[in-house]
Amino acid sequence: MGRFSGFTNSLGRFIKTRHRLLAAFLFLLIIAVVFITAIKKDFELRESQHFLGGIPGGRLNNYILTFTSIDGNNQTANGSLSFKAGLPIWEGKEARILYGELAYADLTYTYVIFPKEHTDLMAGLITISSKQKSSFTESKPKSKDVSIKMFGNREIYPFDKYLIVGAVRCPAYIDNGEKQTDITDLKDEESLSINNFMPGVFMRKPRQGELSQAKSAFVGKAQVVTEKEVKELNNYKNKFALIIERPIFLQLLTIILGIMALGSAVYIGWVARFDAIPLQIAGYVVALWGIRNNLLVEVKSFPSYIDYGMLFMYLVIFSGIIFRKIAGKAKQSGQILPRNKR
Repeated sequence: MGRFSGFTNSLGRFIKTRHRLLAAFLFLLIIAVVFITAIKKDFELRESQHFLGGIPGGRLNNYILTFTSIDGNNQTANGSLSFKAGLPIWEGKEARILYGELAYADLTYTYVIFPKEHTDLMAGLITISSKQKSSFTESKPKSKDVSIKMFGNREIYPFDKYLIVGAVRCPAYIDNGEKQTDITDLKDEESLSINNFMPGVFMRKPRQGELSQAKSAFVGKAQVVTEKEVKELNNYKNKFALIIERPIFLQLLTIILGIMALGSAVYIGWVARFDAIPLQIAGYVVALWGIRNNLLVEVKSFPSYIDYGMLFMYLVIFSGIIFRKIAGKAKQSGQILPRNKR
């Protein structure tokens, strides 16, 4: 009987241990899958940053838009717009190509705030760049600086995400001595290439849901965005719509550090010995502030959601200390004294 009972206990311990090992294995497997998926997506996005869109020089008019910096305080994406002429082959007489002014239009907030009224995203740009043909020259347009407003919430860094919408144009026409042909009348003779050299962010095409969410923010009700509209926004001829976001690696790092910081706060405030708390709090504050500065190295906004999270950690610590002090005094005040000391 004793042997059978010992065997049963051993079997029970083995089953419990096996279940724990299985649970630990599944937990580690989930973490590994999430980590590998995130890193893989980051590397895929990294490879697609140069070039987004067409190949420079593949068309008659080639626009090259290069983003070099992101201004989180003013919420702008900054860079330069340049022009590269293609190598067309003409039949018959030699033709001249005459160029107007190279221009761009920042259409982000126009697209978001007026989703119904603003159906032609080129309308504002044509007003800016159109000139009389007498002012056109054979000289190639000079490059210019660009600054495009971003639509998003910077306070939720590093989970912030921004939408930018814009258009580029260089009005030009072909003069072959007999007739004049506007470049825009020629099919597929414009091409837009986009380069992202902004540190710490990736650029990609927007999804339907992201465009709907951006439009709904101002209209107050859900807006339907079709695949056709998404494709038209990114025709990579003269229009573009892009999402700017942080690497998933940075987001995962923030989550992991946040869990570790919360666990440390709970331990210091609710478990640690009182005589060790002052030294532990000092080290915790220094470490947490160092993590905060490293995570927010590119963001100067204050307070951010990370700052609110730090305040919550401190509250966890001090609430635990206060609760334990009060509970300790209450316990002492509730003690029953011996009869001879009453």
